[in-house]
Amino acid sequence: MRLLLEGGFADRIQCIYLDPPFLSGADYQATVRIRSEKLDKELSVKVPAYADTWRVKRGAKEAEDSREKESGPAAYFRKLAEAMALARQLLADTGLLWLHLDWHSAHYARIMLDEIFGEERFLNEIIWQYKSGGSSRRHYARKHDTILLYAKTADYALRVGKEKSYNRGLKPYRFKGVEEYQDEKGWYTLVNAKDVWSIDMVGRTSAERNGYATQKPFALMERIVLASSEPGDLVADFCCGSGGFLEAAAAAGRCTIGCDMSSLALALTERRLRDAGIDSKRIPLTAAANGAAGDAGDPCEAMLRKLKGKEQAAFREILERDPQALVLFEEQQADGTMRTVDVFGREIYHKKDDTD
Repeated sequence: MRLLLEGGFADRIQCIYLDPPFLSGADYQATVRIRSEKLDKELSVKVPAYADTWRVKRGAKEAEDSREKESGPAAYFRKLAEAMALARQLLADTGLLWLHLDWHSAHYARIMLDEIFGEERFLNEIIWQYKSGGSSRRHYARKHDTILLYAKTADYALRVGKEKSYNRGLKPYRFKGVEEYQDEKGWYTLVNAKDVWSIDMVGRTSAERNGYATQKPFALMERIVLASSEPGDLVADFCCGSGGFLEAAAAAGRCTIGCDMSSLALALTERRLRDAGIDSKRIPLTAAANGAAGDAGDPCEAMLRKLKGKEQAAFREILERDPQALVLFEEQQADGTMRTVDVFGREIYHKKDDTD
């Protein structure tokens, strides 16, 4: 976000969607499917996606800046506040910020947004309601996320749209001047859309599921894009995960920018856009961002230690006899070298005839 500001993108982005970690205290994984046709073997393995624990590692050298020593909520909210302040600078005067959180931190984030954007720029607290597994006897089941919607100025552009409002008893009212409609469920009128959105999560059997932790549904991303931008507008997702927002935006004719600190997220995003026929360009900002550094140890060795029994034996055989099965996708570069991205998100560049 800072590089974009330095590059002249201040006041140019029409819609910014932020889906940061939620301060949940958990580490998340992605389920990656590895298929070797050569060996007729297939297995699913869990690969680290991102951490939401906000702990300072023991034994780490203390930073000169005392702020870098912060951990837990202090570090989380400092990073979140910085992101929101940068987002405001990048937004166009007619632009909107959508900040996606849940019960862990949404209430604190709203106070910070009131300070950064101004209380008068608050538009909505949108409730994304969904069905999912898991519940507790000690509290009501938590089945919604919160999306805070703020405008940069009073001159914002938002298309609220209409939705169905079913009549009581599903029967016609026959009120004078009121247009009514009927579908297979019953009679309804069209009203301005409300701030509670019921959209299914990406379930285990969903066709769009790609295995990435906390993947958001395409329908939710599409609704945000269409409500806050027009074809040709520039929109951005600075915690893009596996790329759902970017796909929805590109499919709707928007120009998109996305980034993520996870090399696995970037790899899955790139494959997703490729599969959807969307042209994109990946720009590494740091060595760690492209998987060349920053990933501790050999992920294959780490995976072998995690797996047990038949899964470990199958992974070892694939690793030794068919390493090509670990390739997520590959492409030839302009200089003739091949760029290979594997299931761990690592980028490897090699000559086309390189057999190593």
